[in-house]
Amino acid sequence: MSIILLTTLKYLKAIGRNKGRLGILILAPIIFFSFFGFIFNTGDNTIIRNIGVINNDQGALQSIESIIPTDYPVELRHNSLSSLYLDMMANHTTFLINTEIEVVIRFYDNLDDLIADTETSSISVGLVFDTDFTNSILAQINQIRGQPIFDVEMTNITVTTYGDTTTTNYQSGISLVQKSLTSFVSDFIGFEAQYGENPKGGYLSYETNTIQTEEFNQFSFFAAGFLVFLIILQSMTVASLLASEKSKQTIMRMKLGEIQAYELFAGYTLGQIIAFSLQFVISVFTLQFWGIDLTVTGWANVFLVSQMTNITIIGLSLIVATFVKSSEDAMTVAGIGSAPLGFLSGSFTPVPEVYIIKSINFQFWDLIPTYPASQAMTNIIFNHAKFTELLGYLTTLLIYGLAVFILGIVLFKKNVFDRDM
Repeated sequence: MSIILLTTLKYLKAIGRNKGRLGILILAPIIFFSFFGFIFNTGDNTIIRNIGVINNDQGALQSIESIIPTDYPVELRHNSLSSLYLDMMANHTTFLINTEIEVVIRFYDNLDDLIADTETSSISVGLVFDTDFTNSILAQINQIRGQPIFDVEMTNITVTTYGDTTTTNYQSGISLVQKSLTSFVSDFIGFEAQYGENPKGGYLSYETNTIQTEEFNQFSFFAAGFLVFLIILQSMTVASLLASEKSKQTIMRMKLGEIQAYELFAGYTLGQIIAFSLQFVISVFTLQFWGIDLTVTGWANVFLVSQMTNITIIGLSLIVATFVKSSEDAMTVAGIGSAPLGFLSGSFTPVPEVYIIKSINFQFWDLIPTYPASQAMTNIIFNHAKFTELLGYLTTLLIYGLAVFILGIVLFKKNVFDRDM
C-alpha cells in the first residue's frame, strides 16, 4: 500500500513540476469556462421577458373612450382595457421603469399550448385575462365614484397566471406584470390598486397556477459539453506524463526497485483521480460564477459521471503512451483525438438519430464514450436528474471505463513494463 501511495505522490509531483500540465489542471477550467461564460452572458444587456397571453376579455358593451387618459400613447382597440394594457406592454411605455427590459407578448388560442411553452421556459409568465376583465374595472369605477356610470355588475378584477414560482425567470416576469398592471388599473379607478380588499373598494387579485419548469441561461446549453471537453484534455496530461516516464526509462528503474505492475497502475490512477478532483472543484466554482447553479446532490452526480469518464480517459492515455516515443508526440496525438471526442458528444451540435438496436434505444453515438457522459450531465443540469435516473448512462460509462482501462493496462504492461531492458 505504501508503494501505491508513493507512486501517487510521484505522479502528482510530476504534474506540479511541469508548467504545461499544471496549467491544464488549474488554469484551464478558469480560463475555459470564463471565456465562454463571458461570451454567452455579456453583449446586449437587454433582458427579454416573453409574456404568454390568452385574452378572453370580451370588452365593454358601451363606449369607454371617455375614461382613457388623454396622454396614453396607444389607441383603444375592441373597447377592451386588456388589449389596451397589452399594447402598452408591447410598446414598453409608461409603467416600464427598467428600460433594459424588453417585453415580448405572445398570444395563444388555447391553454395547453401556453402551459407547454411555460414548462420549457419559452415564456416567463403565462397570463389569462378573464372574460369580464374590462367590465370588472368599470364596476370598480362605479363603486369609487358612487354612481352607476357603466351598466355592469360588481366583480373582482382577476388575472390568472401560470409559471414556476421558484425560478427567477418567473419572479422577474410576474413582478413586471404586477407592477405594470397595478399601475394600469390605478389609472382608471383613481387610487393605487392593492392585492386584496382596499378601503376605497378596489380589488385586484391574481390566481397563480404553479408549473414546474427548467430555468437556464445560454451558457447552460453548452456547460455539459465544456465539462466533457475539459475531461478529455486530461488525456494530454496523462499521456504526456506516461510517455515521458517511458522515454526516460523511469519505469524500468521503478521495475528494478521491485515495484509491481498493479502498484504502478494503481498509483498513477489514484494520482489522476486526485488531480482531476482538484480540477473539478475549481470548475464548480467557476461554473457557479457564470450561472450554473445545482444542488450539492446535483454536483455530486456530475462528479460521479466525470470520474467515470476520467477512468476511460486514463485508459485511452495508456494506449496512446504505449505507442508514442516522446511526451511531445503524446500531447499531439491526445490533442488531435480530443476534438472529435468533444464534438461527437452531442453537446455542441445535435446529432441525428442512428439506432443500432432501436428496441433498447441504443444508438451509434452510444459507442462514443463521451456521448453518454454528455447526455448524463445534460440531464443533471436541465432536468435535475436523480441518481436512479442516471443508471443507464452510468452503466454504459462503467462498461466503457473498465473495457478501455483494462485494454490500456494490458497494452502498456506488455509493451512497456514487461519489455526486456
